[in-house]
Parts: sequence; structure tokens; C-alpha cells
Amino acid sequence: MKLSDYALILRPGAPVTDIQYLYGRQESLLQLHRSLNTPGIQPLVTGDRGIGKTSLVRCYISHHSSRYIWIDCSKNMTFEKMAQRVLSKAGTALAEIEQTQIRRSDGKGEMNFGLFKGNAGIQSEEQEKHRIASPDLSSPDLVLELISGIAKKENIMIVLDEFDRIPIGDFQDLFAELLKNLSNHHQDCNVKFLTIGIQSRATQLLAAHPSLERCARELYLSPIKNNDLEQFIDKVETDLGVKVEETVRRYLVQASGGFPYFIHLVLSKCVEMIIDSERTDKTIYYADYKKALESASSQAYRSHAARLVAFMSSPEGIEYKILNYLAIQKTLRIKTASILFEVRKHLDCDEKYAQRIVEEGIKNLLINGIIYLDRNDKVVGFIGPLVKLFIAENIRTSNRSDDPFQGHQKPLL
Repeated sequence: MKLSDYALILRPGAPVTDIQYLYGRQESLLQLHRSLNTPGIQPLVTGDRGIGKTSLVRCYISHHSSRYIWIDCSKNMTFEKMAQRVLSKAGTALAEIEQTQIRRSDGKGEMNFGLFKGNAGIQSEEQEKHRIASPDLSSPDLVLELISGIAKKENIMIVLDEFDRIPIGDFQDLFAELLKNLSNHHQDCNVKFLTIGIQSRATQLLAAHPSLERCARELYLSPIKNNDLEQFIDKVETDLGVKVEETVRRYLVQASGGFPYFIHLVLSKCVEMIIDSERTDKTIYYADYKKALESASSQAYRSHAARLVAFMSSPEGIEYKILNYLAIQKTLRIKTASILFEVRKHLDCDEKYAQRIVEEGIKNLLINGIIYLDRNDKVVGFIGPLVKLFIAENIRTSNRSDDPFQGHQKPLL
């Protein structure tokens, strides 16, 4: 493989689709396979952004050659729109859906929507059919019948990616009812819904609909282990013909926090610099890593990169001090009282002054979308784990010379 083909391996902007480049997920692939092959179970793949949820599912589909319908969710998606897209991708023209009026000899009637004929086992009946231009797809029962008709001959997996983008509301209630109906009628319907999203949204869905617990199985993706990340870097070196300096390798693994996106993005920037410089030495040095990290951070958070750089280039500013303090904590959520305590301790100022400057700093960071504030619990945190990783590593590298083992990190506050 040529160095210029690096995008086939390092894919920060797209999910991994080749299973040979999916490291540390063998157990997760097995769990997903079991869930998809267990009658009545609808899997939910969850985890933080950048952890590799979509890559896991894409690799599974590629490896097992499953028939699937892929739906990218959006903030404007409704239950009806989801059903329309599923039917459309399955090749079903909504205008051809038939409404069947079944008239029985006992005088009772039954209405049936579908792509297939009326219920079996009904004696002495007459059928009158007419086409309807716009079926009511807000009914989970109707949607179940329609997709059952699609999947009569073979199994179909319907993937809802970025499920968390859909606002909380009627969609979740209708979708939960659909999943429960699929579970109850699994013997008649060869359809599996595979939902991908952040864990908090899956937790909300299960909490609001306790009966889902018997049919919805959550598969949470934890950060990848260091040994698996090391093996991925080995694979990159072998296939692209590059050499990752040991110091860079160590920092890549440690700074990633187990998030493959971090390594894919930073290494891709390093390789691009080698290509652009046309140098014969294919070694990735620590100086390359520092430059790549700065470029990667700007790309990852382009919408507020300028402000973020401004904050991080001003060590004396309260925003920098808050970012620094948050970045080295082991948890994502920190009590505002803890930040206030650190400010008073290091600046030797009264509580009123410390509270004013902390509130000002938090407000500036909130406006720029770098942190969030939970006013009920009085805690702050980064908007996501990846933000913390990039900021922590940028602060660390800015406090070191080209020799990363010289000197120590600057005082926090």
C-alpha cells in the first residue's frame, strides 16, 4: 500500500469498514452477532462520540454480508419520516400500498393495510381493495405490517445511526411501541432494528419504557485498551511503511483515552505532513506530533477553534486556568465549588472576588460551546470526552520543549 493511500486506514472523517483495521472490538462484534441472531432482541449500540460505534456496525455488515437499510437520523426526523425512508429504501412505493376491506360472512369487517394479502385462516370472506395515496405511518402497528411484508423472504437489518440527534418526544414513544411489537411478533417478521447513539439517550429511552428491557439489548462500547491501540499503530506502520517514534507512540496511546478517533485524526495529520514535505524519512517525530495535534484540534472543533486557541494561548487568563483544571480531572463533571476553591487557594483572594472571576470565565467558555453547566447540580464539564482529550494534550505539549521528558507541567492556577 502506498503512503498516499493512508485514508484507507486512517479514517477520522468516516467509519472504518474493513474489519482488519478494527482493533479491540472482537468481543463487541460477538455480542452484536448474538443479539442480532437472538429472536425478539433489538440491539442498541451505545458509547461516547468518537468511540467507534458506527465503525463497529459497518464492519459487522461488511463481514457478514447482511441485507440492511441504513438511516442517518436528524433533528427533524419524525416517526413517519423514518418509516417513509425505510420503505423507500426497501423499494416500496407508498402509492402502491393497498388498503384491504375484508368482509366476513358474519357481517363483521376488518381493515388491513399491507403489501401482502389478508389474514390467513378467515373463512367465508370477500375482499375489496383500493389504493391509498398516503397511508398513516404514525401507527406502529401499520409500520410493523408494512416492514413485515418487505422482509418475508429474508432477514433485514434496519440501522438508525445517530439516534441521539432526534429530539425527545413522540418519536421515542412510537419507536418503543414498534420495538415491543417486533419482539412480540418476531416469528412472523424477519426484521431487526439496530440503533446507534450515545449512552445517555439509550438510558432515557429504556427508563421511559421499562417494558423495552426484555427486547432491547444495550451494547456499550468502552474505550479501547492500550494494547489494542498499540497493535493498530503497528498495523499502520506495516501497511504504510512509516515509523512512529516511541515517544509519539506512547503519547498517542495515553492521550487518546481509548478513543480511536483521536489516533486516526492525529496520525492522518502526521502522514499528510510527511507527504507534503516530500521527505524521504518516513519517521513521525515528536515535533510532527505537536504540529499535527494543533491542526487536528482546529479541525475537530472548527466552529470555535479561534476562540479556543485564544483561551489556550493566554495562561494567565481565568478561562485557561479553568480548562487546565478540568482537563486533568479523572471525571468529566466537576463541581463549580471545587474550581472556586482552587482559585481562592492560588490567588489568595476573598470569596466574592473569586466567585466573580470564575463565573465570568465559565460564562465565556459556555458561550463558545467548550463546556456545559448543569445549574441544578452546580457542576461543569467539557461538552464531550474528545474535547477534554484534545485540550489536555494541547496544554501538556505547550508546557514542554521538543524533549517531552524535560521540565514539568506548569502550576494549574
